[in-house]
Amino acid sequence: MRSLLLSLFLVVISPLYGQEDESPFAPDSIQELLRPKLDSILEEANHIYQLDQVAWHSSDIFMALDREITSKAGGYVIMESRRNITCIWYDREVQHSLCELVFRKSDVSTPKDTKIEERELTDDELEFIDAKNQLLEAAFKAYGDQITIAEGVQFNPVFFEIEEGWRLYLMPGYSGDYIIPIGNDYMIELNEDLLPTRFIKYHTRLLPQTIEPQEGKEIESLMHSHIKTSPLISPVEICIFREYTAVYNLDISLHVYSTYYGVIFMYNDSLDRILILN
Repeated sequence: MRSLLLSLFLVVISPLYGQEDESPFAPDSIQELLRPKLDSILEEANHIYQLDQVAWHSSDIFMALDREITSKAGGYVIMESRRNITCIWYDREVQHSLCELVFRKSDVSTPKDTKIEERELTDDELEFIDAKNQLLEAAFKAYGDQITIAEGVQFNPVFFEIEEGWRLYLMPGYSGDYIIPIGNDYMIELNEDLLPTRFIKYHTRLLPQTIEPQEGKEIESLMHSHIKTSPLISPVEICIFREYTAVYNLDISLHVYSTYYGVIFMYNDSLDRILILN
């Protein structure tokens, strides 16, 4: 898989840099057309990255606690305010909080406050937990026949309130080593009555990107293509790419070829924007 991806990348990109008179960047007309959309996608990717990172780190912290506490767990819910993101681990009866972790949005790697105590859930927390369960139920009821779960994948739901209701992302989590699970990702929007209003399937299937190191070979980038019904790079794949390259300490780029626009979108964690290449 990796050899195929690298070969494709070289075939598509190499001619651009072999011609000094040609710019590697797409024409200004394409830049002007897509720049607002790409900036919005990157902002969304940063948002779901914050929420998913809180889920990752909160899970690690909670599961390391005494089994007397963790054995009571029924699940968790993530809520956000203007500056903070809070993860509440609650019991099976959905009556008590077992652990509360508060993260600053400016630092989602380490909680600024941790409370390990059993207390009654607040009305707001109960409402959010109920919303989470109803969102998932409504989403799968409406689109279950279009949602597939690839072998080895477990969905990590990320959801938050929007002006018209709720937005839910189904993020692929993968337990295999040296794999970045691109694909098998979805976005669903529901109104305030939890009726579905929008559904996006970003990829037709799971595209596991192999990053296992091999002697004498270095991976500089990963590349795949999007069909015309999914013309842009997605916030989910940016988020997943950021998370897994950090886990494996990789400084590489993500390239997505858009068959609709005939351009390549390039993302690297060190960039503050998505580049558009010919």
